[in-house]
Amino acid sequence: MARNTKQGVDYFPLDCRFDDNIDLYLTEKESNGLAVLITTWQLIYSNDGYFKKFDDDLLLMIKKRIGLSLDEIRSCLMACIKREIFDKNLFEKFNILSSRTIQKIYFSSAKKKKEIIIVNLDYLLFMPENDNLIDSGGNKINVCGNQIDSGGNTTKEEEEEKKKKKENQPNLFPENEVEKIKALFETYTIHSNPYYKTFIEPILELRKKIPEDMTIEQIDEVITSYFVKYGKDKPINMEFFLDNISKEIIKKHEEILNIKKQKLLKEAEKARLTYTEINHEADEIFKKQQLLKQKENFDKNYDKFSEAEKEKFIRLFENGLSMSISLEFPQLQC
Repeated sequence: MARNTKQGVDYFPLDCRFDDNIDLYLTEKESNGLAVLITTWQLIYSNDGYFKKFDDDLLLMIKKRIGLSLDEIRSCLMACIKREIFDKNLFEKFNILSSRTIQKIYFSSAKKKKEIIIVNLDYLLFMPENDNLIDSGGNKINVCGNQIDSGGNTTKEEEEEKKKKKENQPNLFPENEVEKIKALFETYTIHSNPYYKTFIEPILELRKKIPEDMTIEQIDEVITSYFVKYGKDKPINMEFFLDNISKEIIKKHEEILNIKKQKLLKEAEKARLTYTEINHEADEIFKKQQLLKQKENFDKNYDKFSEAEKEKFIRLFENGLSMSISLEFPQLQC
C-alpha cells in the first residue's frame, strides 16, 4: 500500500527583523509570546504545512515543547489573532491558524512535492501557482487565473451536500443571542472576536439553566454586570470566568429569593393586621349588641331594681361596660 506524501516541510525561514504587528505582540507577551509563536509556526509547517486546527491538542503540543500553562498559551494565541499575525477570518470561520505569509512560504517550499492535499479550498488566502494540488478525494486541482477549480464535479457536489446539511441543521444558538455575547466581549474585554467561540456555548448554556424564580432578563443583567466588573485590562481564564458568572447568578438568585421572602412576610403581616382589625371590629359590634340586649332586659325589669342599682346600671351602660354589667347584673344576661 502506497504511503501518503508527507504534507509538512522540515524547514521554514525566520526573519531577523519582525514586522510591527509581531513587535507589538512581543511587547505585550514578551519571551513567552515569542516561544508560543515560533512553536506554533513549527507545528503548522511540519504538519499540514499551511494551517493548523486551533484545538486542545494544539495547546497540549505547545505546552509539551515549552512548558507554559494552557491558559498562557491560549492567551498568547488570542493576542496573535488580535494582532492579525494569524488570519482573523479563517479563525472565525474555520477555527484554524494560518496567514498569507505562512501559505506563501509553504506553497513555495512544497513545489517539488509529488502532491499537496488541499483539505478545503476556502482555507486558501490566495491562488497558489503549484501544479501539484489535489483535493481530499485525490482529484487534481487546476488553477485557472484567479479561480480554483477541482477536477470533475467533486467540489460542487460536496458544496451542495454541505449546503443541504447546513439548511437542515437546527440553529442551536440564535444569532441575536450570539451577537449579544460578542458585543459584551467587544465592549468590556481586551479580546477580539476569535475568543468568542470558546465562550459562546458555555455562556448560552448558563442562560438555559434559569432558576424558576428568575427571568432570562435577570440572568442577562447578571452576565452583563460581570463583564462590566471584569474590566478591560485583565486576561480571561475561561474556567474562572464561567465559575464566577455562575456564582454571581447564585448570588442574584439568593437576593431575589430574599426579596420574595420579605414581600411574603409583609403580606402575611398585613393579612394578620387585617385579621386583627376585623376581629376587633367584630368584638365591638358584639359588645354593642350585648349592651343593647342588656338595656332591653333592664327596661323590662326596671321596677325590680333599687334606685342605687338603676344609677349604677345607667353609669355602666353609658360607659359601654358590657362585661361589668354582666358581673353586676347577671340576671340581665341573654
